[in-house]
Amino acid sequence: MQKWWLIGAGVVGVVLAVVLLGRPLDTGGEITTMTDGPVTLTEDGEGAQPGGLVRDAAGNPVVADPQEVAAGVTASDLPVRVGGQAMVRPGFTPPDPSKMVAGANPMAQRAAARRDTPEARLAAQTTAPWTQVRRELAKAAGDDPTAGALIGDVQTHLDDLRSTQRDPQAIDFDDVARRQSELSARVRQSPYYNSEVERMLVLVEERVKTYQAEQ
Repeated sequence: MQKWWLIGAGVVGVVLAVVLLGRPLDTGGEITTMTDGPVTLTEDGEGAQPGGLVRDAAGNPVVADPQEVAAGVTASDLPVRVGGQAMVRPGFTPPDPSKMVAGANPMAQRAAARRDTPEARLAAQTTAPWTQVRRELAKAAGDDPTAGALIGDVQTHLDDLRSTQRDPQAIDFDDVARRQSELSARVRQSPYYNSEVERMLVLVEERVKTYQAEQ
């Protein structure tokens, strides 16, 4: 009997849903396909911009090609165009090529020069070997929980190296170098040390010696 009650309740629920919800909401008419015809420029109406259009001698709106504008072509020299170019408005002043400065942004150049120090270059050269050391330690340690502290110290050193690359003036590089030497000794004494780790540590030491020789 309970089974028939459940079936009846289900049928009643479906009927009520159809009655109450009815057809889906109207989503509007069909989309009209755009054609590739000429663009009509107007001074009033929907989509018009404030200010009058620049017109040629025949009274037709003048449309500027951005590349010609950048080259210094004035509105009076431009032909009538169709398509997606920008409209020329009264008061438009083309850029003066004689006042344009070639090359990178001066602020970006100063920031790059500030980061381009021997310490930052050494940090960049030793980041990859230390990343490989961390990877090798993690593979050799497997699920050994005692390896977490050593791997974490290697990661901390990597963070110091990246900070040195970003802002070498804000880092005490002598302290970073001292802790790097101590960390290398700890890695060599760990049970996870292998030939690949040694190869990476030797590479770090060679680059440190090159840095010291250039000071």
